[in-house]
This record gives sequence, C-alpha cells and structure tokens, in this order.
Amino acid sequence: MIKKNMLKFGIVFMFALSLLVLAACGKEVQTEEENAIAVEVDKAVVTDMEAAMVLSGTLTAKEDVSIIPKVSGTIAKVYVSVGDKVSKGQTLVALDKSDLQTQLAQAQASYNTAKSAYNEASTNLQRMQNLYNEGAISLQQLESARGAVERSGLDSAAAAVQMVRDQMNNMTITSPINGVVAAVNAQAGEMAGQQMPIVQVVNMNTLEVKTAVTEANINKISANKTVPVTVASAGNTVFNGKVESIAPAADAQTMTYPVVVTIPNAEHVLKPGMFAEIKLSTQKKAGVIAIPKVAISGIDVVYVVRDNKATAVNIEKGIENDSFVEVLSGIAEGDVVVTKGQNLLYDGALVRIVEPQA
Repeated sequence: MIKKNMLKFGIVFMFALSLLVLAACGKEVQTEEENAIAVEVDKAVVTDMEAAMVLSGTLTAKEDVSIIPKVSGTIAKVYVSVGDKVSKGQTLVALDKSDLQTQLAQAQASYNTAKSAYNEASTNLQRMQNLYNEGAISLQQLESARGAVERSGLDSAAAAVQMVRDQMNNMTITSPINGVVAAVNAQAGEMAGQQMPIVQVVNMNTLEVKTAVTEANINKISANKTVPVTVASAGNTVFNGKVESIAPAADAQTMTYPVVVTIPNAEHVLKPGMFAEIKLSTQKKAGVIAIPKVAISGIDVVYVVRDNKATAVNIEKGIENDSFVEVLSGIAEGDVVVTKGQNLLYDGALVRIVEPQA
C-alpha cells in the first residue's frame, strides 16, 4: 500500500516538474521575442542603374532685347503695351520727326541747287573736252571746267540728304525680333534718350537655363544631349531640354564649367524667372547588385538578416541615384538587408521582421 502511494506521488511530482520546465521554456521564448528588435527589410536585387546629377537655375529667354533709341527725341506715339505679341520689324514707338522734316526739306533744296550746278558744269565740261580735242582751248581751260564739276558739291549735298533720312528712319523704333512685349518705359510727350531702354521684347518660344558643373563631372556630359527638366511652378510635367553648350574652360571665379540648357516653349507654359531643375545622366551600368540607399548605416555599413539575427557587413559602393546604390562587394543577390530600425542594431542582434508602415 505504501509502495503504491509513493508511486502515485512520484508520477504527480514528475508531471508538475514537467509543467514547470515547459512554463520556463515558454517564458524564455516569449522573452526572446519581446527583446527582438523590430526592423523593416528589403532584398538586394540585380538591376540596371543610372547615376545622375541635378543642376538648377533660373529660366531666361534665349532672345531678350532691351531697345534703346539710336537718336534722342520727343516721343510722338507708343504703339504697343505689355503682353502684346510683336513681329520683327513691327513699329513699337515713333519719335517726333517735325524738326527733321524741316532739315530734310532744307537739305533737299541744297541738293537740288547742287544738282543743277552739277548738270550745268557737266555739260560745259563735255563742250570744253570737245574743244580741247580739236585744239581750240588749252589744258588749263579744260581743267578749270573739271574743277567746276567738283565744286558743284553734289556728293556732299546728297550725303546731307541721306544723313537726315537716316535720322528720320531712326525716329521709328521697331522690334528686332519676334516676341512678346515685356516692358514699356515710354509715354507720348516724354523725351527719349540714347541711354535708357524704352521697350523690352522677349521671345519665349525657347527658354534657357544657365548653370554649371564641377571638374569631376564635366567629362560625363555632352552637348546636344536631351535632358529632362522639371519646373515646380509649372506642375508635374517633365520638359525635354537640350544641352546647348558646354564651356571648354572653367570660370575663373567659381572654377566650374558653365553649361547652357535650352527648353522649347511654344505654348509659353514656362516663364522667364521660374526655377528649373535639370537631371543630367552621368553613368549607366547594367546588371548590378543594388540595395535601397536607406539600408546604409554609418560609413558604408549594412545590416544583413540571417537566421533572425543582424550581421553588420561593410560594403563597397558603386554608382547611385536618388533611391538605390550599387554594391560592388559585401552583398549578394537576394540578401535581406535592414531598411528601417538599423539605428538600434548591433552585430548579432536578434531581430523581428515587420511589414513596412504605410
């Protein structure tokens, strides 16, 4: 009887002990899970990559002309207003020609007088030439007749008329380009001088951005290449620009190389003065191992998850863009890398992978 009771007691004791061991193990597993650091991850992939640099600058009109009168005078009439479309040769402003018209009449009268004198002297010279050929007059008399032709002053009188006419032509101020009137600094009755612009005309069909690149990148770009241009104030549209020119020498002050990018703007969606960003491709590589840039922690260190543990791996970077970086060594295709939470990690830390938060 005693033996039978002791056997029952032993069985109960072993069962209780088993429960205690299981509870302890469960608690240990639960503690490990609670201590694991939550991380978000991504995989290293093989892909094609393009590295690019972003340049910025302000849009300007490729043709922007400030028109200054060639002569001074009183403004008689202004034919245009800001925003008007104008054609090359179209009249913009007219200056008062009344004084010049008087001068032209006087110059024309002097020319007519000189012309009459010239015609008379020329007729006489021809008569004297015939007489000289016949031996009827001396060479001195012939030379005197020639001098009368020269003294008629026809050439100088004609030049005086042409000078006044040129001045009158300059009193009509025309547009040298096709474009849009951007500014008008003239009113009828005001005096126009030869120093201050009175009309500004811009051709907005083609705009340009003047920017610059460093010595490290100058040989990575080429002229006539099409490049994407974005202008925040013009929405999400990507415009096709073209590398118009690349300076062969660096600017002495900035030690950078000036670059001009032109953008077609037939619809005039873009306006001079807007801020633009240009993306210039500098390098392309196919079939490279790449990881998200956010996976890099510290100085070229990436945490790779293996068996629920984080392993710190030193990598060698290649080209990179806004989102990804090429890995030359240290990472293989398919490796799971930590993209969020790595600031809490250390080599060998237990991790718990969680879904990325929206």
